[in-house]
Amino acid sequence: MHEFSQEGLVLKGFLIFPALHIGNKELLFCLKSLEEINDRILVVMKPTFFEKMKPSCKHYILDDFEEMELLLEKLDSKLKSINATPTGILSIDDDAQFDISEKISKRFKIPFYEKETLLKSSNKYLMKRAFDEVDVLNAEYGLISEAKEAKVGYPCVLKLVQGSGSEFISLNQNQAELARNLASVKKAVATIQDSWFNITEGINPRESFLVEKLLSGLEFSADFLICDGKVSIIRIVKKFNSSDLGYFLGFHLINEETLHNLGIDKGELTKMFKRIALGFGISEGVCMVDFMLCEGQLKVIESSIRPGLSTFVPLMQKLYGYTSIAVLAKAKLGMLTSIEMQKKEGAVVHIIAARDGYLKSIDISEAKNIPGVLDIHLYSKPGDKIETNEHDKWNRFLGYALVKLESNEIQKIFEEVSTSIVLEISNEKD
Repeated sequence: MHEFSQEGLVLKGFLIFPALHIGNKELLFCLKSLEEINDRILVVMKPTFFEKMKPSCKHYILDDFEEMELLLEKLDSKLKSINATPTGILSIDDDAQFDISEKISKRFKIPFYEKETLLKSSNKYLMKRAFDEVDVLNAEYGLISEAKEAKVGYPCVLKLVQGSGSEFISLNQNQAELARNLASVKKAVATIQDSWFNITEGINPRESFLVEKLLSGLEFSADFLICDGKVSIIRIVKKFNSSDLGYFLGFHLINEETLHNLGIDKGELTKMFKRIALGFGISEGVCMVDFMLCEGQLKVIESSIRPGLSTFVPLMQKLYGYTSIAVLAKAKLGMLTSIEMQKKEGAVVHIIAARDGYLKSIDISEAKNIPGVLDIHLYSKPGDKIETNEHDKWNRFLGYALVKLESNEIQKIFEEVSTSIVLEISNEKD
């Protein structure tokens, strides 16, 4: 078995990381944050990602995650070739109800979460029921197949019961609007082949949908580490809402002082995170939590037993020198049992097209020279078609800027970066 010592700690173990359901740039920075322990990790990544991003990994295999038995055989062969016995798994595949990680853990006898925990983490309705049992405040909710079944009042939010994205979410001001949106989303998902629509505990995601009373307040996202039942906060970002529900103009990576100034007590937040872990039935791991501060009360939107995987991941690596996936890996390897919030702050400013069409040009030259701008990453290039629909607005997100904050003038930074990036969109392709 692998073993070495670091700062008096004896490290034993070897991890498997099935790297899927995460953006290319975000995954690249996750892998960068794992470099100092990459001799302890076997990464499974898609060939397309490897060819495009050229990550630095000591141990890896390439696979498209479509033939599970073939993947397991590849893993078995690779582990034997490097004489490694896996003791842990970095699981981020909640979009697939953790099916891939669960099958890998069973094949190689790796300790893993109970099935009940996996279901609660990947099904929003089951999650909210579990949170009710441990006094985690959340929005009033219900499971409906028809608009008349909704009892939460208006305005309300309609969501899929599974899946981690913002697709198919809608705001409804009355029953007639809910009925229209419900009929529309049912039609849209009827033929989609995706693990989001796997039947779970008798709940068919093509027929039953989550409806929640709309919460109002400041919205945040956080990752926390729980180790031997003790909770540590890894990172917190404040979200900046866009005009489309569930989509954001960007994030403010905040420190403990800013958290306090925004009206949140760290101790109370930690208590809520501990109850979330209790609801999931776990005492070890890293969880992400989306939550709101509503009239002085902390209320959870949703959570999962894996780290957050959005555009703040590269910012964490650049500012902190680590990501939440690295914290999870080191905890599983016995290298750490707690972590402190960093004092550094930063921002992610999303580059968003105002309308559909063809991207004629995008000029980021001025933004690059703004003090504090660390990097600008573009998803799109001139000539690309920008096409969205009522259920999915992601195609309007063209990239993002990462900014190190030297002052607390976050709104000024957002405006300065956003206005300095010039987009030209035409109705026809040149």
